[in-house]
Amino acid sequence: MYGAILGDMIGSPYEFDKGDKTKKIPLFSKKSHFTDDTVMTIAVAEALLDVGSDANREIVHDAVTYAMQKWGRMYPYAGYGSMFCRWIKAKNPKPYGSFGNGSAMRVSSVGWLYDLPQAREVSRWTAEVTHNHPEGIKGAEAVASAICLARRGKTKVEIKAYIESEFGYDLSRTLDEIRPAYHMDVSCQGSVPEAISAFLEGLSFEDTVRNAVSIGGDTDTIACIAGSIAEAYYGLSTECEVECLRRIPAEFRCVILRFESLVKREVMDNGRMIEAPLSRYEHDEEDNPQEVIAALTAHLRNGGYLRMPSGAVALMDSIRTKENYTDVPWLLAFTSNDQYLEWHLWPDEMNWVPAWEEDYDRADVTDVKLHEVLSCIAKAQNEDAAVVLNQEAFFITPQMAQVILSNDRYTDAEPPIREKISLMSQ
Repeated sequence: MYGAILGDMIGSPYEFDKGDKTKKIPLFSKKSHFTDDTVMTIAVAEALLDVGSDANREIVHDAVTYAMQKWGRMYPYAGYGSMFCRWIKAKNPKPYGSFGNGSAMRVSSVGWLYDLPQAREVSRWTAEVTHNHPEGIKGAEAVASAICLARRGKTKVEIKAYIESEFGYDLSRTLDEIRPAYHMDVSCQGSVPEAISAFLEGLSFEDTVRNAVSIGGDTDTIACIAGSIAEAYYGLSTECEVECLRRIPAEFRCVILRFESLVKREVMDNGRMIEAPLSRYEHDEEDNPQEVIAALTAHLRNGGYLRMPSGAVALMDSIRTKENYTDVPWLLAFTSNDQYLEWHLWPDEMNWVPAWEEDYDRADVTDVKLHEVLSCIAKAQNEDAAVVLNQEAFFITPQMAQVILSNDRYTDAEPPIREKISLMSQ
């Protein structure tokens, strides 16, 4: 959710083309502030956290309606449209056929809390309590889908193809082609494709948000949407998270803490935060490992685990007992049970089945702290030694392990981490 909120705040001073359609803007100024985009992002996230992942349509409808009215009444001057203002105050609120981009700006949490099929479904539910026009529903669904795909490691080419195929948006225009004739358009069909295009042309989270602002028009919402996708694709630095937390009320931070705790726990428990950059690395013609190294470093800082077969654990234990290990150990490791199970598959006529299903059922895999794995392979004297991630998707050499371990400099005493903890606890 940080990406959506940061995008909202960064884009807020430049609505109605006040930024002269340029990327050369200060990211934050005295005029930067959160708007209705942030308030409703918080509301939807809280509602979904309250009801849990198995809630049905009716329960989600009720929870989202309650949360959006609650937060909307708490922050009545955040910049809502006239129809939504009336909806917030209504005793028995009903959808009003909107195709505005409000449905898309508030949906980012859905892309993180669910896998793609369920994310598409739940995004529709969060939209239709107000924006029950097909375009309003489609906008929310497209944004949630893009976030889901980005965090699952799909390339920009794959994300673009999926959005065009599934939702019919034209993503062929470059930003240079969009800017000259583009002005204020608060409809989903007139802003969601532009926001996705800003992400597709972006080189980083910051560059994506600058792209979004440079389009003009409804810059806070376009940057909110683009930023939400970019966060899932690129990740965010602790400094960015701290800047976000500094600029929002304590009650917003409480929801973010709940959300982050749930998402991070699920991600860190199964190592999926590494899978997205691993997937992109496999498609990288330049063979650039930096994104994977950054993800491994983040996983290490958060106390993350890898899954290892019993044989690899035994080999690692034997390495620990020797001061100088000159053999060529290859330590097999996996980011999740799904990846481990895939390694255990073999073709049986037209189906794939577990090759050693009984072993798998006996939990022939162990959670091992990433720090232990890296420390072990870093000790190897042979440069051909490696941790083999996800069936040869990536090789962590001793030299690389040493680099990752040396990158792990963040502690509770480090200023960005310390400030984030302080802000979250307020």
